[in-house]
Amino acid sequence: MFEIGRELKRFFQPAPPRDGLSLGDASLLELLDLDLLTAEAKAADVAAGRIGVQDKPRRLIEASVIWREFARRTGDAAALRKAAASAEQAGRLAREEGRSQVEAQALCAQARAGLVGADLFAEDGLHAAAEHLLQHAPETPEVQAVRAVTAARLALGGSDPAALHAAIEEISAVLADRRLRLAGVERAALRLEQAEFLTGAGVRRGDAALIGEARGVLAGLIATLDGAYNPILLARAQELRALALIQLAEMRADAAAALGALDALESALELTLPDHSPLDWARLQHGRGLVHAALAEASEDERSFLKALQAFGQALGVIGKQPHLALRAVVVQDRVACLVRRAEARGDVYALDEAEAVLRGELAALKSPPDPIAWAVFQLNLARIYEAQAKARGCDRGEHARAGEALLGALDVFSEHGLRSLADLAATDLERLREASAI
Repeated sequence: MFEIGRELKRFFQPAPPRDGLSLGDASLLELLDLDLLTAEAKAADVAAGRIGVQDKPRRLIEASVIWREFARRTGDAAALRKAAASAEQAGRLAREEGRSQVEAQALCAQARAGLVGADLFAEDGLHAAAEHLLQHAPETPEVQAVRAVTAARLALGGSDPAALHAAIEEISAVLADRRLRLAGVERAALRLEQAEFLTGAGVRRGDAALIGEARGVLAGLIATLDGAYNPILLARAQELRALALIQLAEMRADAAAALGALDALESALELTLPDHSPLDWARLQHGRGLVHAALAEASEDERSFLKALQAFGQALGVIGKQPHLALRAVVVQDRVACLVRRAEARGDVYALDEAEAVLRGELAALKSPPDPIAWAVFQLNLARIYEAQAKARGCDRGEHARAGEALLGALDVFSEHGLRSLADLAATDLERLREASAI
């Protein structure tokens, strides 16, 4: 009762002066380049820290949203820590004031910062941390929405088909709930999460229908977004559409789907620039590289191989100096895999030696102690290089033994972490290697 009275009093009071360009409207952040976004975040910090500021918890939440967006675009860990700290402080103040709705918003902002961190740095523990935060949040439709996204991500990383199915149902139910009142950009972002999850679930289950459902979600979203006002959201939607088409192309060996993915990526690249959102741009270039690599592997066309390597190189040109980013490791691995496939197609042992040198350099650059899963994926790629070297030379100079050691190490790590699909891949490669060595 008293909380309602306080909210009504705030509603009828004249609005205080606001700092920054967005005036608290998150939908306008997309239009700001990195310099303006940095200035906006600093202005939000000033507004939240001003003595006698009205509604400090909400000002802190606004600052958290801006710093989180800056971190999402750049991979800046310090900015993400600021986002999480601002949201945590907002939640504490709202709890002290007895404002459960604002506390729920703050906990959602803190959980979302964790989800962004999990994306950027492949820290799965941040998903569990976000889940723990939301368990103690007041029940609101927004909390249920963020909780559904968190559960979907945990299910996608796990091995329980029932949890995966339940997460599909939950995220669809949340979006259909009429009580969920989100701003347009927030609802669109939730739709993107749904489409990405459906695509991932479709790949995990080998179910093209789920990927088709993701394409339907994205088609509806793309039709409602205007690139003049929502360039980043539209580019992300086109990127996910391309990802869905790439997966369908692989599942069905469908070249038309691959070409459709390339068109979607080119459309997305027209909406963003490296100095506006570096990581979004790098992901799009990575996607272009994957499509060209798939086309090159199907046709053994040298031009497609070169286009793929160029796209991977452009992505690394933006993120190459940030070894802590999960995206960088993925791009490096895919670039090396492309180098290997190109060398195999040409029978070029020198290109394989180049690929080995690149991969060993990346292994040496891994943070200490290295992420075991990243290390194991590198071992899979090294094993493939060793096998290809032996094949290209026409004799085994110890490459098969080195490949076997790499695969055994990868298999142990994948099995220990419950990554069944990757463990199966390592086991299959190991069995094939043993058969080849016995001949």
